[in-house]
Amino acid sequence: MYKIQVNGTELEVRTEEGKIWVDGEAQDLEFRRDSMGRLQVRSPHSVGYAEVIGTDGPKHFTLKVKGGRYDVALKDRYDMLLEQLGMDKAMGSGQLDIKAPMPGLVLEIMVEPGIKVEKGTALLVLEAMKMENVLKAPGPGTVKEVRVKTRQAVEKGTVLLVLE
Repeated sequence: MYKIQVNGTELEVRTEEGKIWVDGEAQDLEFRRDSMGRLQVRSPHSVGYAEVIGTDGPKHFTLKVKGGRYDVALKDRYDMLLEQLGMDKAMGSGQLDIKAPMPGLVLEIMVEPGIKVEKGTALLVLEAMKMENVLKAPGPGTVKEVRVKTRQAVEKGTVLLVLE
């Protein structure tokens, strides 16, 4: 599943059984590149072309379709998970709660209060559904507080530690 924001309107998009579903409705669309490299969008009643006229990273771009401009931002399942964990915002001033993405058991805590971390620094290991998940810092900061202990069972959404 994807969340796609088009000119400020958010849509839920998924593919299933060879069809594209937008906000729960099946769409009869086909996408292909034509001989000139343009993205061709076909429906039973029309054919259109989408041209990328600007980008702001790999998941944010501006399209031109039939003379109209569309600002498009994509979120995949990883982006949505980071958002759910409160880790979608870059570290800056203030504090950030690192939360359990699912119920589990804290296996290892790799940091302690006062430790400075960089983006990607391993913070702790959470076992969930017999898998070990390493939670990492979303950006630079300092560990302000560790709220769990090793071998502690936690519920989804439990604040594990706080970064500032």
